[in-house]
Amino acid sequence: MMNHPSCEQLVQLVREHLETSVGGSITDVPTKTVLAMIDSILANVASRCGHEVAWMHEEVAVVLAEADDYVDNGRPGARLVAEALAVLRELDSSSLHFDDVQRRYDAAGEVLSRLLENCRTADETVRQRVEHLLEQRLHRELHIRGSFELAGRS
Repeated sequence: MMNHPSCEQLVQLVREHLETSVGGSITDVPTKTVLAMIDSILANVASRCGHEVAWMHEEVAVVLAEADDYVDNGRPGARLVAEALAVLRELDSSSLHFDDVQRRYDAAGEVLSRLLENCRTADETVRQRVEHLLEQRLHRELHIRGSFELAGRS
């Protein structure tokens, strides 16, 4: 028994219980499909509740660093990037409440979007760094989602 289980651990316990206690007794294929969908959703929830806030904080930090460098060096569209940076910096960076972190992450997404739109005419090294930020974001989102798909759906 866990004295102080994390949300991630609790969700994993539910998944294990469903698999061992319920899954083995189901023979109906549509019901097994529904159980597989539930398991997929719970796996996604477990991963997210254990790491999502940290992932968002990490990404906001790297986007801020790249955008500051971009603006400080007067690269193409620096004013537009600076405007989005100002919006991001107005948000509360000390709160760990999910909604506040999500707002900062969304604002950092706008900064990243403006970087991507404007870096096309920047030098190759800058363009590659900015595009790498997008690749990291997509990789992280794939990791968060995993191979999430609703079983039995096309």
